[in-house]
Amino acid sequence: MPPGTPGEIQPPAEPVAPWPTQQQGFRSPMQYDWRAGWRSAITVGVVIGILSSAPYVGGVLCCLWTLGGGAIAAFLYQRNSDQFVVPLSLGFRTGMLTGLVAYAVNVLAVVAQLLAGRGAEIRRHLTEQMQNSISESGADAQTAAAFQRFVESMQTPEGFALIMTLSLVVLGIGFVLFTGLGGVLGASILRRNRK
Repeated sequence: MPPGTPGEIQPPAEPVAPWPTQQQGFRSPMQYDWRAGWRSAITVGVVIGILSSAPYVGGVLCCLWTLGGGAIAAFLYQRNSDQFVVPLSLGFRTGMLTGLVAYAVNVLAVVAQLLAGRGAEIRRHLTEQMQNSISESGADAQTAAAFQRFVESMQTPEGFALIMTLSLVVLGIGFVLFTGLGGVLGASILRRNRK
């Protein structure tokens, strides 16, 4: 201190070290750990994809698999990333990654079934379901005739390819959204358990 400074004045404070940066190992709670996210997504997504493509339990419980799988993926993300609390947005992101992996596994299973010669069986099953829905809908004659023409056009290879493509797109959107919501659900449950 310069000469003549009164004794009550405190000396200047010591410089404070800056907050640790990401390079020093600090991760913000809102920063996504991609390594932990992909590890969780692959672990759970493969199981969901296999269960969803199973003949008898896949279609009926598909929404349950995706919601539950997203929640489990959020739990695994918390464990793999060493985060105390997983924000809902990161739970959604982890769930969406899980949905992408599950969708990819499910598409591979469908393609394998088509290549194994089950395409005719799948086409027949879809046609039966559509014709049942026509008869049960109670639609007027004009609508029923238009729907019947649609079913007949599906019998062509091009029509079947179009229906399969549209079905896979809708399925992909469903997988990603439902597992994302499951991730939010899982993150919410984890937050509640931490309080």
